[in-house]
Amino acid sequence: MRFSVVACLIAAATASPLTPNSRNTKLQGRAFSIAQVTNAKFDNTETGLDARLYAYIKYNAVLPETLQVALQIGEHVNARYKSLMGRGMNKTRGQTGQVLAFPPRNLDIQYVVPVQIGQPQQTVFLNLDTGSGDLWTFSSETPQSQVQNQVLYSPDASDTSELQEGQSWNIRYGDGSGASGIVYTDRVSLGVTSFDAQAVESATRVSGAFTRDSFSSGILGLGFGRGNTVAPSQVKTYVENILPSLASPLFTSNLLAGRPGNYNFGYISPREHQGEIAYTNVSRQNAYWEISVDGVQVGRQGTFRPAADQLERVVVDTGTTLILVPDELVSEYYAEVRGARFAASWGGFVFPCASAMPDWYFGIGTYRGRVPGEYIRYNQVNDTHCFGGIQSSEGIGFNLFGATLLKAQLAVFDYVDVEGRETPRVGFANKRLLRFD
Repeated sequence: MRFSVVACLIAAATASPLTPNSRNTKLQGRAFSIAQVTNAKFDNTETGLDARLYAYIKYNAVLPETLQVALQIGEHVNARYKSLMGRGMNKTRGQTGQVLAFPPRNLDIQYVVPVQIGQPQQTVFLNLDTGSGDLWTFSSETPQSQVQNQVLYSPDASDTSELQEGQSWNIRYGDGSGASGIVYTDRVSLGVTSFDAQAVESATRVSGAFTRDSFSSGILGLGFGRGNTVAPSQVKTYVENILPSLASPLFTSNLLAGRPGNYNFGYISPREHQGEIAYTNVSRQNAYWEISVDGVQVGRQGTFRPAADQLERVVVDTGTTLILVPDELVSEYYAEVRGARFAASWGGFVFPCASAMPDWYFGIGTYRGRVPGEYIRYNQVNDTHCFGGIQSSEGIGFNLFGATLLKAQLAVFDYVDVEGRETPRVGFANKRLLRFD
């Protein structure tokens, strides 16, 4: 299901929004929530194979043999992907952090937020993505042939826009698609916050994958500025710029299955999780919200399996859909699902839709984050079989926790740890799951 977003502003001092152990809280700081609402025009045509391929495209990763075979023999494969056959993708595996966003997809959830740019204000609708460090938008400088009803940002209509001479940006994806352009600074507002000199990347070229999505005008990256594609001088993200004005330097994602969720900035709502929040530090040298995970467990009565060596690199990404982990962990899960098998034409594990699905748990210290089995019943591939929400990460270079997991967890993206050092961390907490519990 696809969602747009409307801003629901929450005063920092109301409803005791900050958790008791919140630190470095500014009582006069800003805090606000952005709630998702359903896009009634959504047309769900994407498959599980599409969702897995998008992850490889996004991170410019090497296509494993299983996906190459699926591209060759799968009659259901979107024609767009046929260009990937035999190319193997870019051998950089995305580890430089230069490919941080990706063409909008159709399946499940797309996060769009109304953002005000310029003076007087112009409202554009941008995708939220923790796997991106860019803020870019269709603009009056985008060729008309590449625009399809997107809302456009017009730098010339803003009294506060300033062209950044010599600065440019260029996002390229593994399938050859991309976007590029020039850079302005301008006043940008989100919720109750604003920043007067935010870098706004104006698109002067976009590929057809973006043009076809008239619902979105671009990306608002929630990743780190060190992964920003602006050159020769990288810029900070919007969230990095507004951190000093927030009541607490963090944001949370509270995604839900089958209904609207929300993002909170500057506070953690105690109503959105159960029990304590388990934190683990991110890798400072990385462009993403990348963490390590200690192990996994299959089923409520299963035995916890230490797997820190296999899950040393896990990127928490609201902009991808599936849980992608090493082959061994994938096989161990589907060994507990009746009738599950690897389907070459789908490039992943499928199973009878009527099969009972065990819960899947990941561990950080003593914490066990639960993903209900029903959430892993991703979507149907035919009248009898379904595609699984846990699949292989082979060839990407790291693992991914996407929306399949994030719908079951409150995720906290925290820029400063409890001692006040500037070491970002990610927190997870279980929550009451509205759809299946």
